[in-house]
Amino acid sequence: MTQLAVISQNSAFALLTESLGLKATSQDAPDRLAAVISQSLRRTVFVNAPITVREALDITESCIGPLLPTQTNLRELLDSLLDRLIAMGDVLEMQDASNDSATYALRPAPPSFVMLDEDIIAVVGVAGFSISPPLEQNIQHMPSGLRIIRTRDERDIKEYLLSEGLIEIPKSNWLQSPRIEDPNAYLNKWRSKFSDDHAHVASSEGMQIIDAANSSRFYKGRWSDIQPNHNGHFVGRRPKAYGADFWTLFKIQNGRILDFIDIHPTTNRARSCDEAWRILSALDYISDTPTEVEIASSPKGKMLKFYSPIPGWVHRRLFAIGTAVDANKCLVAYEVPMAFFQEISAWLEDTLWVNMKYGEV
Repeated sequence: MTQLAVISQNSAFALLTESLGLKATSQDAPDRLAAVISQSLRRTVFVNAPITVREALDITESCIGPLLPTQTNLRELLDSLLDRLIAMGDVLEMQDASNDSATYALRPAPPSFVMLDEDIIAVVGVAGFSISPPLEQNIQHMPSGLRIIRTRDERDIKEYLLSEGLIEIPKSNWLQSPRIEDPNAYLNKWRSKFSDDHAHVASSEGMQIIDAANSSRFYKGRWSDIQPNHNGHFVGRRPKAYGADFWTLFKIQNGRILDFIDIHPTTNRARSCDEAWRILSALDYISDTPTEVEIASSPKGKMLKFYSPIPGWVHRRLFAIGTAVDANKCLVAYEVPMAFFQEISAWLEDTLWVNMKYGEV
């Protein structure tokens, strides 16, 4: 006969932790909480794929929410960590070829690895219901959701991972990013897609745009309905009957939509939002209000604080050299060693056209 027992929330959390392949620990440990949420999201996608982003968030929240402290801002953590899992390549966001509505669905990536350095390996993908492959080496779960293996013998560990069936992703492929170009030249490629006859003139009902006149340090506050004083090009969202709204580039005159282009990724690794955020950064730059990245001192080097969302290829570059840290009063923050600070700063200025600005020490 099956026996039931009443257990505490802490005990339930410990059992959840162990079932996800993690060592049992207190639910109050922030890093462990991030690991639990990341592993839960990976399992949700594996079990339910193909699945939309919203479905993945809803299912995971309903499953683990009752086991977490009531003060946990779970939805925000889920949203942030799922975005990072997609950026890292653990979860693939792919267009659903079964319909013509440009709907995107999530699927688990195959178990893989990336040699980030001589002694650091990133584990990528989902190994079935177990989530992480059962390797002899201890997998370290970072606060960002990234899983790494630290080793002293690069050659032996690489051969071992390949023998276990993992696929090697070359570091250059994993870190692939857009080429360096002038922001005006980049924007002209998108402007050239607009029709001269304004064939897409449309009602602004339900449309939302990011107003460049509002400070880039408050991303949510930049979103706006289209107003009569809006003129020029704007990144925004266009409603879709099913699934997430389209990311769209609007051409507006006196609050009237003359034309629009739905933004689609230019490479297989990119997402629509990645391209949209880069277009936004270019628009900010040519408006003489470049997107700000705040620089602050940190125990291990410099902290980079982002107040606007960043594309997945930026996340991957920062994963490779730094550590994601608590985003206090910003959207995303990374701690970068001094040895890489100048290089990453110049790269961000060249690829995203941001303004690197020193803040409070």
